[in-house]
Amino acid sequence: MTQHALNPATEVEAEMAGVARACIKSASDHSKAETIKLKIELEDAKVESQA
Repeated sequence: MTQHALNPATEVEAEMAGVARACIKSASDHSKAETIKLKIELEDAKVESQA
């Protein structure tokens, strides 16, 4: 997996990231699954991660 340096987030992007984090945390808190798989699709790459 290649790592990319990110530009600083805008205020809107930071707010969206906070909402996304809260949704993921809530889902994991209420899930009975052993693992949760996150899929992030970018314009030029696809990254998958297991939490």
